[in-house]
Amino acid sequence: MQQMDQAEAMGEQLSDKHAVGTAIHWKTMTVRHYAMAHEQVRLGQVASGVLQAVNDRWELAQSWAVLQDGLLWAGRLDEALAMSPKIRSLVDEVGNFGAGMFEDMVSGFGAWISDGEIETFDAFGMRYRTVWAKVGPWARFGYVFSAYAHFWNGQWDSAEAGVVEGAEDFPDNFWTGMFRGWQFVIKAYSKHKDARAVLSAYDRYLPKPGEVAFTGNRLYLLCAIEGLTILGDRSQVSQLYQPVTEVIEDGFIVWATGLVECYAGIAAAAGEQWDLAELHFETALEQANDIPHRLAQPETRRWYAWMLLDRNNTGDRELARTLLTEAIHDYEKMDMPRHVDLANELLATAME
Repeated sequence: MQQMDQAEAMGEQLSDKHAVGTAIHWKTMTVRHYAMAHEQVRLGQVASGVLQAVNDRWELAQSWAVLQDGLLWAGRLDEALAMSPKIRSLVDEVGNFGAGMFEDMVSGFGAWISDGEIETFDAFGMRYRTVWAKVGPWARFGYVFSAYAHFWNGQWDSAEAGVVEGAEDFPDNFWTGMFRGWQFVIKAYSKHKDARAVLSAYDRYLPKPGEVAFTGNRLYLLCAIEGLTILGDRSQVSQLYQPVTEVIEDGFIVWATGLVECYAGIAAAAGEQWDLAELHFETALEQANDIPHRLAQPETRRWYAWMLLDRNNTGDRELARTLLTEAIHDYEKMDMPRHVDLANELLATAME
């Protein structure tokens, strides 16, 4: 980042607006590698304005696409999707396939987040890994997208096989933790004997408090919180509370699997920080409705109910029953049979 700051400063000294815009664009790309969505949006807006002013349409296509990406992860879904027509038009004009790949991913994720159509997201994943193969290893994200879909509709074995296949030949970079984290989550829900071995094998991806971590490592963190909680390791999950709140502070609040506020609620509850957990879950419920994030609506309710049943204060069981009943209704509408079973197990506890 220091070199890009120097490049920007040099461009300013030379009154070279093109150099300034290019430097800021690459700063935007850099913060994206660390899931710093607030900075990604701020820098992306500045870079796009400068590049548009100097009429660098190739670089502008990329800058708009990276800005759109940041808006999505910051939870500004409507603003992100509103950018698609002008990005597609510019991509067609200048042939910037990298920008087209960015826009395609945002559009596919945005449709999933707002609609919650699992079969459509699976089809998107299969198309993504084919259409963008010419761009490089990034097309392998499509395997993960389909693995998400298979997990949600109850095909847990094929979900794991898909994410492992996607990780094959994928370079070890700022996204790799995403693949390995999801592999762990699937094994944890399946109660597979090798679940902890997967976590141990890739624990280098788990961010430490205060660490500037890659985007893939931060996604690995979310997976570790969920998977370890399923395995009953509350102590380790509670230690992940600070790193996950740091993700929120950097503005990265949305992912395909849910909302970061919900994961923070789980980590807080694991450490019996009940008031903090409740605040995170309430915030996640509000975000799930406002963005909207279709999957996060039942998922947040399920995990909120889990917390309430664990805390077991006066009125907690009644609220848990309400949340779980609503979650089950949504899971059934989304055709998520194994999640219906998970919620029903908690509901049976709430009825005791």
